Amino acid sequence: MKKLFELGWIVFVFLVLVSAFARGLDMPPAAQAKLGDLYKNAEETFYTINCEEFSFTYDVNGMTTKISSSHECNRNQVIIYTNTAGIVHTHPDSERQPSYVDIDVAKKFHIPNYVLSVDELWVALPSGESKRVAFISWRKGKLVIHEVH
Repeated sequence: MKKLFELGWIVFVFLVLVSAFARGLDMPPAAQAKLGDLYKNAEETFYTINCEEFSFTYDVNGMTTKISSSHECNRNQVIIYTNTAGIVHTHPDSERQPSYVDIDVAKKFHIPNYVLSVDELWVALPSGESKRVAFISWRKGKLVIHEVH
């Protein structure tokens, strides 16, 4: 009985560690579905000198806010409520990785801060770590996401 308990405990710890380190695209289905609309809104900024950022947030229930923009160059403002569980925003031009500000926001509010660019999706985590979670392509009017594992 003791061996069975120990094995169960080891399996539980392993699963917790795997889920913590292999989270990848860990956002609710409604937010994942909205990535295509976000990309379409920002598409022009990926190829021109327009440096506007677009964003939306999602809450603990998986509900998303409307896509918005502050209409400012390389900057966007979002409202963080107590039930906000994550931010998803675009980076214009060739900047793919989360900025220092993106990482600070993730740490301060203890939520992931995703960055969608022309061909990659990155996330700044509350731990201060940032990582690529997917490669992105636009085919036949749809966003194609290739998760990085």
